[in-house]
Parts: sequence; C-alpha cells; structure tokens
Amino acid sequence: MYDKIKGIKEVFLPPYPKEASQEMINYLREVERNLRELSRRTYTDTESSFTEVGDIQEWIEITQEEIEIIQEEIESILEEIENIQENLETCLQQISYLESAVIDLQSDINSLNSQINGINSQLSNLQNTVSSLSSRISNLENRIGAGGTARPGTPYLYQMFFDSSLGKPIWWSGSNWVDSEGNIV
Repeated sequence: MYDKIKGIKEVFLPPYPKEASQEMINYLREVERNLRELSRRTYTDTESSFTEVGDIQEWIEITQEEIEIIQEEIESILEEIENIQENLETCLQQISYLESAVIDLQSDINSLNSQINGINSQLSNLQNTVSSLSSRISNLENRIGAGGTARPGTPYLYQMFFDSSLGKPIWWSGSNWVDSEGNIV
C-alpha cells in the first residue's frame, strides 16, 4: 500500500515534531485530517497515480488505531507522571520533617554540649577540692604521726598520738598529753 502513495508525505504530512508531548498529539491529529482529505479525492503525483480510496481508508483506519494506542500510552504515561509527582510531594514532606528533626537534634546536641561543659567545670572544681582535701589529710597524718616514743613537737588541740612505750593512745589537751581518762602522761 505504501508503494501506491509514494510522495504523499511531502504533500500531506506536516513536519515531524521533535518533542513527544502535546506536539505529538497535534501532529497525529493533523496526519489524520490530511488522510481524511486524501480519502475524499484522488491524487496524482509525478511518480505515482492512484484512485483506490479503499486502500487509503484502510490505511486511515490503521493510523487511527495507532493514534488510539499512542493516546492510551500517553494517558498511561500522564498517570505515571501524576503518581511520581504525588510520591515526590510525599518525599519532599518527609525531607522537610527530617530537616526539622535534624535542626531539633542540633539544638539538643548544643544544649548537651553546654551541659557537658558545665559538668566538666564542676568536675574540675571537685578535683581541686579533692586535691586540697588529700593535701590536708596528708598534713594531718604527718602531724598525727604513726606513733612511737617521740611525741609531736607542736601538737594542735586534741591531737591524738599512739605512744608505743605506754601502749595506748594519748591526746594533747592544749597544755599536756593525757590518756583516755584525763590523766597526764
């Protein structure tokens, strides 16, 4: 059949569109109109001559079926595009929620870092206090002595000392060393 209508493309068909969207639909509609016009009359070309309208009508019917198939495919593609757009909107909302969550987490992390810095400062103060107390305990231990026969030379009030020659603890009363019963020893 295409042999019989050689040269029709140059006369009746519009230029083929480069975009396959609405332009394609318009193109196919224009092809359909041109073919209907062609089916109503006979065409004589320098290369071919035909008057068989039935062949052209058959070709128009095939083309119309192809157009319907293409239109169905276009509708299917448009539905898929709508689904993709809906999915994209959902994804964008989720991204927005995630961005908000990240901002909240960053704020929480900053707050925790501030609290950690405060705790570190308190720990540093506690370490200084413990060091000071350890030093004072060490001084007290040195002042108390481990015991023996040589009593501390400058005892503080109520300082205890274990006198090994007596075999018992004694205390400094401020003027004398006394035992647990208050006797001067």
